This record gives sequence, C-alpha cells and structure tokens, in this order.
Amino acid sequence: MLRPAIRQAVRVGVARPLAVRSYSKKENSSLPYFTEDASPTPNTWKQKVGEGIVSLFNINMDKFRAAPVAGGYYYNLCKAQALVDLGDPLSKEENRKDRRAPVKPVKPPVLSETAKFWYEELGMPMTFARWFQVVVLHEWMLFVRMRALPPAVAEEYQQLLVDAMFVDIEKRLSTEIRILSNRIIQNYMKDFNLQLRGAMLSYDEGLVKGDAVLAAALWRNLFDGDPNVDVEHVKRVVAYVRAQLYLFEKTSDRDFAVGHSTFIDPWSEYEPLTKEQEAEMHRLSEERRQKEEKENAAAKSKLQ
Repeated sequence: MLRPAIRQAVRVGVARPLAVRSYSKKENSSLPYFTEDASPTPNTWKQKVGEGIVSLFNINMDKFRAAPVAGGYYYNLCKAQALVDLGDPLSKEENRKDRRAPVKPVKPPVLSETAKFWYEELGMPMTFARWFQVVVLHEWMLFVRMRALPPAVAEEYQQLLVDAMFVDIEKRLSTEIRILSNRIIQNYMKDFNLQLRGAMLSYDEGLVKGDAVLAAALWRNLFDGDPNVDVEHVKRVVAYVRAQLYLFEKTSDRDFAVGHSTFIDPWSEYEPLTKEQEAEMHRLSEERRQKEEKENAAAKSKLQ
C-alpha cells in the first residue's frame, strides 16, 4: 500500500510544492509553461473582433483549445519524461553510408533529470520501447484527470493527446530508428496501439482495485515483467503515480483544461496539502482566471 505519509512537506511558495508549483509563473520559470496570453491583448478593436467571433459562432473555447493544450503542451510533457537527447547527427554523407542504420550521434546521449530517474535510478533499458511505456503511463494519468471534464471536452482532449503521440512515433520510427518500409512502420504502429490499450486497461484496474494490482500492472508494462526487478523500484513508481493523481485531483477543471498543470518530480516524495494550502491554491487559481478573462476573450471558459 502507498505510505500514508507521502514524505517531503508541501509549502506554498517554496521550491517544490505539490500542487501550487504550476500556479506561479515567477517561481517556476524553469518549468514548461503554457499560457494563452504571453503577450496580453490590449482592449483594442482586435480584441473586440475576437469577442464578436466567439459570441457570433458560439465557439466552445474549452474544446477549441484542446489542440494546443492536449495535442501540444501535455503530449510534450509526456514525451519529455524519458526522452534521450542523442545530440546532432553526423553529416548526411556519413549517415548515407548505411541508410538503414539508426542516426549516429556525435556525442554521448544526454539525459534529462526525469530520464535519469527512469534509466539510471530504476535501471530500465534505454530503448524506444521503454520510452514508449513511460509516455503511456503519463498519458494514462492525464486520461484519468480528463475523464472528470465534461464528456465532449474530455473526448476531444484524449483523442488529440493520443493522435499527437502516434504522429510523433511514426515520424521517429522513420527518422531516428531508420525504418524505411512503410509496411513495417504500420505493423509497429498497430503493435504500439495494442500496447497502449492493454497498459491503460491494466492501470485502470489498478486504480480501482488498489496498489497491489497497480504495482503488478506497472511491473508488467514498465519493467517488462522482469522477475529480477527490485521491488523498491516498483514501489517508488506506485507512490509517484498516486501523488501525481492527487495533484490532478486538486487542480480545477478550468486550470487543467488550459494547461496550468504539470508533472511532479518522480524521484521525490510528497505530503498531501493542508486545508490552508488548498485554499491558497484556489485563491491563486481564481486570480489567474479573472486576469486572463479580463485580458483575453479566448481565455474564457465554462469550466470551474
């Protein structure tokens, strides 16, 4: 079972709070950040035209923003969790000597902090298949939160998130893995689709039935059912998943839908928020909402 005290205290305004970290742009400038008004639109004729179009055609901005948020921001977060930077490839002339070989890097692979957690701390093999499983796990966690949105909005977000992943995978199989046969690529795509469905179903079962079932699902998918895997590694991932789902639960529909949420550090342990911290989080959220809707008609949302 998940430890009752998920360690590392959460304080509003410190370096690594659990849920408030995504609400302050100033304190989290190093984090990936999505905003619809990086350059706030002044109250000019352009804004009035935008408001008129949204009103005239009754545009649902919650569905309209699904592409840049789900298919852009959230997929890029998932993709980056275990992504390996191979550096700049060799010249086209050198790589052309063996067009079927993977692109050759000019320097050792560079791992992000989250990638180091998966490949170095947990000992997962640094392969395309393992990267895919890490992406699927994070997409599943997003799916869990998306299901709490209104059905039409949730379906739009989920579909665009999956579409973005498969478009990216198809491109990488061709450019990085150097698979030249479209038939072989499509066979891989079908296999990845089956893996995606199977993993998400097993994680859903674990979400409902408890940590033991969730741990078994993580062991089968992330660790490839390796009988020699360190049980502590599986336990750490279970704790991470539970903490991340807790974060999403505490994030309002509106903030989640516009991209004001992110993934926590998987190597850390967290405590639940206090009532005071939750109140502060909601206050910051409401301030952000009012500011955005005042500055930008497109930021308006029916979600709470």
